[in-house]
Amino acid sequence: MNKFISQYLSKVCGEIKYKGVTDDISEEIESHICEIADNYIETGMDEDEAIQKAITQMGDPIKIGKELNKTHRPKTEWSIIGLVGALVLIGGLTLITILSTESIQNQGHIPLNHSQILRTYLTYLPMGIGVCIGCYFLDYTKIEKYSLHIFGAAIGVWMSNSVINNPSGIIVLTMTLFIISFAGLAKRWGSGNIKDMLKLVGLAMLAIVLIFNTHPLSFGFVLLFGAGLLTVLTLAIMSKDFAGNKSRFIFSIYGGALLAKTFLLAGHLTSYRMSRFLAIIRPESYQNSSGWIISISRDAVSNAELIGRSDSLYYWQDGANKLILPDVHTDYIFTYIISTFGLLIGLVTLGIMVCVLTRMFMATRSIRHSYGRYLASAIVVLFTIQGLGNILMSVGLLPHLGFSLPLISYGGTSFVINMALIGVLLGIYRRKDLVMAGKKAC
Repeated sequence: MNKFISQYLSKVCGEIKYKGVTDDISEEIESHICEIADNYIETGMDEDEAIQKAITQMGDPIKIGKELNKTHRPKTEWSIIGLVGALVLIGGLTLITILSTESIQNQGHIPLNHSQILRTYLTYLPMGIGVCIGCYFLDYTKIEKYSLHIFGAAIGVWMSNSVINNPSGIIVLTMTLFIISFAGLAKRWGSGNIKDMLKLVGLAMLAIVLIFNTHPLSFGFVLLFGAGLLTVLTLAIMSKDFAGNKSRFIFSIYGGALLAKTFLLAGHLTSYRMSRFLAIIRPESYQNSSGWIISISRDAVSNAELIGRSDSLYYWQDGANKLILPDVHTDYIFTYIISTFGLLIGLVTLGIMVCVLTRMFMATRSIRHSYGRYLASAIVVLFTIQGLGNILMSVGLLPHLGFSLPLISYGGTSFVINMALIGVLLGIYRRKDLVMAGKKAC
C-alpha cells in the first residue's frame, strides 16, 4: 500500500471506536482514493503526486473518521428489548398467578407440581436472559461457514430424542438449528444454479420429513418450519445475486412445497388427525375427544369479563374450584390470561406481541448483509406463526398444534431457544451498518 494512503487511513481509523469495521472502511476509502488518483495519472501526473492530490480531495481524515464513527458502530434496538421484557414479565406474573391458585388441578389430569414448576422457571429465566445476551454479542457472520455442520448437528439432536425423550423440546431445537443452517446454505447455494438449488430443496425436504416423524402433533411444526424455509428461499431467489429465472423458481418452489405437504398430509391422514380438524367446525360432535378442549376455549373467551376473572375455566369439586382446561401454564396460557384477567388484559398482551413482531420485521428491512437478512427474516416468521398459531388455538379457532406463546408460555427449552433467537436477531441488527464488501486496491 502507498505510504501516503496508509498514513491517511491510519488517521481516519484512529477516530473509529469499533475496530471491527476498520478493515472494510479502509478498503472502501482506499478504493475511492485509487479511482481519483487514476484519473489524475491518465492526465500524465506522477503516481505519488496523483495520490496526494486525491487524498487532499477526499478531505480532512479526522473529520471523516468522526463522521464514520457515528455511522459505522453497533446499534441496539431498544424497543424490541423493552417489548420482549414486557412479554417475559407478563409470562412470569401469569405463571405465579396460576401456581398461587389453591388446589390447581386439571379435570382428568395429574395435578401440577407447583414447586417443581417454580424451580424450573427460576432456573431457565436467568439462563434464557444469559443466552440472549451471549447471542447478542456473538458475531453471527462467523458461523455462516459452518452451516453444513450445523445441519448435521440438527440431525444429531433429532436422533437424540430416543434418549432424551422430550419430543416438543427436540422439535423446537432441531427446527431452530435447521433454520440457522439453511440461512447459510441459501447464501452459499442460492445463486440460481440448478444443481445447487436441488441441494437446497433436497435438504429442506429431509429436514421436514425428520420433524414430521418426531411427534404426533408435529404437523403444526412442519407448517411453521416450512414457512421459515420458504422465507429464506424466497429472499435468496429475489436477491440481486440470483442468476436464474426468478418467476420460474418461485413458482416451482411454492408449487413443489404445496404438493409435497399435500402428499405428506395425505400419507399420514389418520382418523385422529382428521377428527382434530373437523372438531373446529363441529366441536359438539367430538366432545369426547379434541372437540372438548375447543369448546372449553371458546366458552372461556366468550364468557370473559372486560376486566377481572370469569369462572368459565373452573369447576367445583371436593369443596374447591379446579381448572377444567389442561396445560393452562403452557399451550393455553393465553386462554387463561383472558379468562382470569379479562379481555382488556388479553388485548394488551396481544397488542404487545403485535408490536414486538412489527418492530422485528422493521429491523430486518434495514439489514444489508444477505446471510443476516435471511436468518433474521426466518426468525421473524417463526415468531409470527408460532404466536399466531397459539392465539388461534387458545380461542378455539385451531386444533391443538403444540405451539407455545413465545416468551409467555411456561417451558424451559422453548423459552431459552426463543430468547436465543431474539439475541441473534438483535445481534444481526447491531451490525447492520457495518461495511461488508471489499473494494479494489491500488
